[in-house]
Amino acid sequence: MPEFLSAEWFALVGEIELGCDPSLACTIEQLVTGAPEGDIRYRASIREGRLEVEAGPGPADVRLRLSWSCAMALATGERTAHDAFQRGEVRCSGDLSALQRFTSAIATAGEALSRLRDQTTFPGGLPKPTGAATFRDPAGR
Repeated sequence: MPEFLSAEWFALVGEIELGCDPSLACTIEQLVTGAPEGDIRYRASIREGRLEVEAGPGPADVRLRLSWSCAMALATGERTAHDAFQRGEVRCSGDLSALQRFTSAIATAGEALSRLRDQTTFPGGLPKPTGAATFRDPAGR
């Protein structure tokens, strides 16, 4: 079973068909602060109906910043993305309409993401998640 946010986990994410308009393209850069091995920066992109995750900074339509504890709460279903935004736990800059398109496309892949979450192990023996997934740079940056 792949560990959450590992290179193996990201490879499985890349196999998920989103079932969205193949012309949809957008990239979200995410910075997760305070992770056990330091801050993590990566890009999650939707291209040609697929979700791709790439290590490090780069061009992005939207940039998100959140803490490790928030990322884990999102991944395990303790918190929804909506709640995290409402509580001010996620800072956002850039094209908010691109963020909406990205979120809508990810929502269409809920069942596939759910199966992946059911196959994922979590650091510290966290429970199986029931909510949205978060993505991490597979190189641990």
